[in-house]
Amino acid sequence: MIATGEDPDYEAKVLAICRAWDAGQMEFPIKTSGSTGPSKTIVLHRQQIEASISLTQQALDLQSSDLAFCCLSIETIGGLMMILRARQLKMELWVVPPTRNPFPALERYRSLFFSSGQSILYSFVPTQLLAIQQDMSAYPFLRRAKAILVGGAAIPPALYDWIVAQDLPIWATYGMTETISHIALQQLAPVTDPGFKPLPGVSIRQGLEGNLEILSPTFGPDWLSTRDAVEWTTPPFFKIIGRLDQVIISGGVKIHLTEVDQAIGQWLIDKHGSGSYFSWGVHDPVWGQKLIVFFEGTQLPGDPAEFYSATSLPAHWKPKEFVLLPQFQWTASQKIDKIKTANDYLKNSIPNL
Repeated sequence: MIATGEDPDYEAKVLAICRAWDAGQMEFPIKTSGSTGPSKTIVLHRQQIEASISLTQQALDLQSSDLAFCCLSIETIGGLMMILRARQLKMELWVVPPTRNPFPALERYRSLFFSSGQSILYSFVPTQLLAIQQDMSAYPFLRRAKAILVGGAAIPPALYDWIVAQDLPIWATYGMTETISHIALQQLAPVTDPGFKPLPGVSIRQGLEGNLEILSPTFGPDWLSTRDAVEWTTPPFFKIIGRLDQVIISGGVKIHLTEVDQAIGQWLIDKHGSGSYFSWGVHDPVWGQKLIVFFEGTQLPGDPAEFYSATSLPAHWKPKEFVLLPQFQWTASQKIDKIKTANDYLKNSIPNL
């Protein structure tokens, strides 16, 4: 393992995980992300982890001669599995503490990093890839990729358009802590699949609520019922069209927050804008739940009326308010902590809340 020396305490935690795996430890506790709901601790069993590693190895043709680059938090399933894949498959491992853009930390190691010529397995969350996209000095690192995995959150439209235009092996991942990392991949570049494709040995079906249900060697033997709404494309491909619990009722009208977020993203593209954002429902005495959109930054991209007139969203889906915050709350996995961000805003804006 090669670490950059940026954070000795973090590297010590990584080494502890490596030693535990090498010593044959059978159970690894980990918390779910908690980005849209309460976080909980799940215990991963060694057999499950090995099954997940095997699935990814088959799908991406990983070899011991490849290099694994981990810039995800090891307190999340994505970061933990990058560490354990490298140990199990005997890959060289480089570790950088989680940050928006991990490559500046590699500048003083550039010659060493590029000296071996190894193919590299990268894994990023969308906020990291957004920062990397804007840093031309990071592109040579990406050119060494055997596979670039992007997951953990929805890919914003602007980033998606950039990805599919790249001559890089980029894959979107679908999975969660409960499935022991990803159970399906969608190649985005240099060719684009019509949806996610289950990994070998993984079965999927649609539940009674239109939700995705999964049966995988990484857990079981029972089917796992998710809260993700699924849409079938050309078999065996599927798309996730939102969360069943990402629906608010405002004035008696159901509003799907995922569709609002997609519309906001497209609006920003049309305006040549950028930045982090999310839609949310807050309690309101008149509407029951009021739809507002949070933006991170120093300036709003426009007002709700301008946004609504430029989109084809259903009637009565116009946000009641745009809220500008200098900084969102973020989870350890670099996802927006929507609950905490919204609650902090409400506590500061409503006296004695």
